[in-house]
Amino acid sequence: TIRLPAAHRWKAFSEALHKWYANRPTDFKPMLETEDGEQLFPLVLFTNGAAILANQLYHTSMLLLLQNRPRTLPKEHGRNIYLSPLWHAQRICGISLNNDTRTSWDFSLLASFYFAAKRMTYEPQQHAILRGIDRIGSLTGWNVNSLSAQLMHEWQPD
Repeated sequence: TIRLPAAHRWKAFSEALHKWYANRPTDFKPMLETEDGEQLFPLVLFTNGAAILANQLYHTSMLLLLQNRPRTLPKEHGRNIYLSPLWHAQRICGISLNNDTRTSWDFSLLASFYFAAKRMTYEPQQHAILRGIDRIGSLTGWNVNSLSAQLMHEWQPD
């Protein structure tokens, strides 16, 4: 088999993810999505656990992909919001902080939330994340104290 250059593979992954997001089933689209300057994170609500999982992992995949963008890839013209790591990280946090269904939580979503939360530098957002982790622990019965401690350590200035 011929192995394509990293830039080609990256672009193919990015395009496949964008295609899924643009063409996802109606049941996987948010029932409500708002973003204004008053909110710390976007409000993104779904009607079912599968939609929460699929969308949050889409944003996680994009965040991972964007953090590993090959340097040889030319920069896209204009400002494409889908190519902003912060946009995806904030969506992950918004989805997580509004997921109030015990049966919709699993460890992959918690790991995704933690991964995105590490990118947040605005202190009020950090406080909201810590409250959210406590709420997730109460909702699920999981011991999540170490995640809060790790995030506080991550957020410390160098």
